[in-house]
Amino acid sequence: MSLPLSGWPLVTWVWGYVDPTDRSTIRALVERVPGTRVCMRISGGRANTLLAIAAHSLRETPITEVQLAQEAPGLVVLNRSVVLRSMKRVGRLLDDEGKSAGVVPMDIWAEAPEIE
Repeated sequence: MSLPLSGWPLVTWVWGYVDPTDRSTIRALVERVPGTRVCMRISGGRANTLLAIAAHSLRETPITEVQLAQEAPGLVVLNRSVVLRSMKRVGRLLDDEGKSAGVVPMDIWAEAPEIE
């Protein structure tokens, strides 16, 4: 689905920390924070939770942070990033309206390229 045409053109990625035993915070993120599209546990650094939250406009970014604090007080926000426009999504090149304009084949079994 085209994000711009859906009315939710922006995505805010939020890296956070939630106590690993705190299931109620994760449940709140999924159930009560509007626009939550991705909520996953991650590893490899201080952040252990990654969220993707869709938004109608940039003005919603601070509102979303207030909602996160109210609905999921167990979440400690460590970093955030706003994606203004996606050029590619799930192997599809996107046009200005976010519609598929081409394909970039994804070979998940390919060998990793050599780094020079």
